[in-house]
Amino acid sequence: MKSKVNIFRYNQNMDSEDFEIFYYKNIVKNEIPIHVHDFYEVCVFLSGNIKYKVNDLEYKLRYGDVILIPPDEEHGPVFLDTKSTYERIVLWISKSYMEKISTMKSDLSLCFNKNSIYYCNYLHPNAPDCKYIISMLDQFIDEHYRDDYASDIYSTSILGLMLAKFNRMSMNQVDCISNGVGNGFLMSYIVDYINKHYNEKITLDYLEKYFFVSKYYISHEFKKLLGISIGQYITHKRLENAKKLMHQGLLPSKIYEECGYNDYATFYRAFKMVNNMTPSEYMKKISKNSKITNITNKI
Repeated sequence: MKSKVNIFRYNQNMDSEDFEIFYYKNIVKNEIPIHVHDFYEVCVFLSGNIKYKVNDLEYKLRYGDVILIPPDEEHGPVFLDTKSTYERIVLWISKSYMEKISTMKSDLSLCFNKNSIYYCNYLHPNAPDCKYIISMLDQFIDEHYRDDYASDIYSTSILGLMLAKFNRMSMNQVDCISNGVGNGFLMSYIVDYINKHYNEKITLDYLEKYFFVSKYYISHEFKKLLGISIGQYITHKRLENAKKLMHQGLLPSKIYEECGYNDYATFYRAFKMVNNMTPSEYMKKISKNSKITNITNKI
């Protein structure tokens, strides 16, 4: 790393309304307690001898590993010795700024969202990705702490690219499982079945009979490999289809059955819980963005 080292601070509060980035390289004499905060955090590990705890999970970190932490989730490092230098890059992003830089097509908070199939706490990049991430973050820090012309544009652009990269990596992990890569062959068949039948009634009892495998094993392995439950995955597929239909101009009250819901109230609750807005509010957002696009095209 070429960047200037920041002095570590135990205060876990953002000063900026948008984002902050730090490069730390120090021997931590005091434990960093497990903590929570109301903004997004990305930690890219460079050196040290630690495990990183996120809720009930612990990850033994290697060079280039990425930890993704959503708001209000317990996390913190667990030091395996007190002599090693703990080196990392830490990025904080406020909820409002994450929403601001996301688009209707590309929600950059997906990999942080517990209700998303792409929710992920831990990424282990391959060598080319690792080199790219660290190089970009080095440039990000350099631009962020400069006062040169357009440094703000450079740093915000790099932030968007990095978040897009983390989301793509998270999506690729899920795709590897759904394509039968690694030890997920049984899960690949189950994922494929759900992808084709998510608008039908699917229960663990049904999957147990269909695949001749214990429902407890299916539930455990599915959660282990994808990081979410089968129910959450089905909800994700149904609501993604609902969004596509709404983008085509179909009203929410006309599509809930096609998306696998028996009544509108259940669809309404699921949509609001996952998207933090009601179906009608989402339709208004689509309409507003469409009008802006039309005006821009005319100009």
